[in-house]
Amino acid sequence: MHWRWGAADEVANNNLLKRSKIEGSWGRHFVDFLNRHLAKEGLSPAHNVSIIYKNAASPLRYGFCTESFVPSTARLVIVESVTKLLQVSALDLHLDFVAALRRAAPKAALLFVQWPGKDYMQAAAASSTQRRMAADISSAQRVHADFLCADFVLNFLRRPCSATNNSNGSEASVQPCYLNLYADQVHPNPRGHQLLGALVARHVARSIISAAGLVRSKRHQSPPSAPLAVANTTAGLEVGYPSVRSLPVANNLSMGDWRLVDDGASKGVEKLGYLSTKLNDMLSLDLTRDLPGSLRPSCGLLVISLDYLLSTTIPTQGAMRLTCTGCECSELSSYWAITVNPFPLVETNGNFAYRSEHRGSNVSITAQTSFIALRSNATACYLNIRHVPSASTRLHRNAKSESITSRIRVDGLFLKPLGSGLESEYLASSRAKTPAGILTQKAKAMGCIA
Repeated sequence: MHWRWGAADEVANNNLLKRSKIEGSWGRHFVDFLNRHLAKEGLSPAHNVSIIYKNAASPLRYGFCTESFVPSTARLVIVESVTKLLQVSALDLHLDFVAALRRAAPKAALLFVQWPGKDYMQAAAASSTQRRMAADISSAQRVHADFLCADFVLNFLRRPCSATNNSNGSEASVQPCYLNLYADQVHPNPRGHQLLGALVARHVARSIISAAGLVRSKRHQSPPSAPLAVANTTAGLEVGYPSVRSLPVANNLSMGDWRLVDDGASKGVEKLGYLSTKLNDMLSLDLTRDLPGSLRPSCGLLVISLDYLLSTTIPTQGAMRLTCTGCECSELSSYWAITVNPFPLVETNGNFAYRSEHRGSNVSITAQTSFIALRSNATACYLNIRHVPSASTRLHRNAKSESITSRIRVDGLFLKPLGSGLESEYLASSRAKTPAGILTQKAKAMGCIA
């Protein structure tokens, strides 16, 4: 094992301050504990370990340009998933993400690690968390991956551990022990990071020792890595802009005062984005500027994925209206399209977004929406991101647009060909009349797809 890959926020320090320090993250504890286990059995330590992360972002964003993050020689890939960003039980909806990991590191074992939010632990009984873990394990096994969730251990820490006091000094309530492992509603504190690192190290060490013939137990054998029935034809044809510094901004079409900001400085992590604080500002991105040469001579369908700030704690968060110039764009037509991939209107105020699981919670994350574009080889294709009022501002019907305080932030962009799998799906009779189906039929009539 020489590669560890996480994508969620790594927050930990000695004073529980709101500052991210990778040195105290569970990933570092994992390496330390793992090497202790291996040394005890006379095995070589893990030397080549890398931690890749982006503050408050779903690991799904690493499903694009995966080869630039994960080396082909990796033997183990660990994906950290916070329940609010990616539920392992929903992996069946993200087979392209799993396929991208397999494509980047075909010989690697795949392990999903999940730390539950405090609100989930408080709302759910031990029996319900056990049922969810069973669903997560089943989902991971279907994609030939392993799964480890801290719920299992935290359930044993529901026993009373400490009491809080009222202002008059009387005892108010008894707190379960697991609350002593949280820094906030989502993230573990230093003790929580240490516990999670130890759990993952023990889980991985058992599999390694078993593979080395030191432990004979079918229970700890890793499931075989079988190829998924997902098209991998887009390998090498993806274009990614994970940092907004490199976004293909079309200055001649953009309007307003967009500026590069770092909203993560107070937490000690870089959180770059293009910020607009005025309604009707428009940011235009040239989607064809950096396409690989093999795609330039032909027309075709692209999947466009846009990263943006989604927040429930910033009341002035606005909305984005997405349009295209020089090409045609459409939603990714599916049953959950408007919830998972809103288009053309994208609400960035989490309290009013289609995805209801964030409403009323305390989150500021990099979210992502995806849609498709039909481009030709005759003209450039531009994505236009216009700053429009959020549902929260539209509630104030008497407010004049120039007096409304609103903000949106664009965090990244990814492009890839639609792929033959989705093309066939959209051409099927059941999807032919959807917006994506109609656009795919047009692409076929133009000779862009077979």
